[in-house]
Amino acid sequence: MRQELVDTTLAYYDCQCIRFGDFLLRSGRRSPIYINFRTLRSAPAIRIQTARLLLQLTADLEFDLLADIPQGVTPIVTSMSDISGIPFVSARELKDHGADDEIDGLYEAGQRVLVVDDVATSGGSFLETTEILTRHGLIVVGLLVILNRREGAQERLAKENYQLRALFDFPLEILEVGFEHGRFPSQEVYETSRRPFET
Repeated sequence: MRQELVDTTLAYYDCQCIRFGDFLLRSGRRSPIYINFRTLRSAPAIRIQTARLLLQLTADLEFDLLADIPQGVTPIVTSMSDISGIPFVSARELKDHGADDEIDGLYEAGQRVLVVDDVATSGGSFLETTEILTRHGLIVVGLLVILNRREGAQERLAKENYQLRALFDFPLEILEVGFEHGRFPSQEVYETSRRPFET
């Protein structure tokens, strides 16, 4: 792993994006570790660094717009937009009040869009967002995440002809860096945290 990514990973531990305790996950299982990139709202320096690293992954792509999957990644996509000068839009559920817009922000049919989220698990959020964007004439050219949990998203999205790119392509990378640099409270917590991703 490049030193820049190691430093960024350690910053995630230090700003409590990665926390230790006893957490009930959406899957129903319990975990001694929880990864939550929403904490980057309170850490502007590492949020901007994350935005820069994500933009580096798109150097070979041409797109006119960024699109976030609200709301976890929204501050990061805002930083990506500020750095690159590329506008961003947000797909959302229709409300029974206010304007009946499914997309916040300005766009034109035919524009190319890169969709960004913080974590990919099953890929469902990406598919819901791309459906809204394409319904309004936008062309999705790529999907981008900070962390791909390797729980089926990549394969599911590939079936729909979408390529998923990730800053970290497997949770073990983040766990190993944290353990090697003394961020885990004990080896037992580290080994327990690894176990779900080794099967």
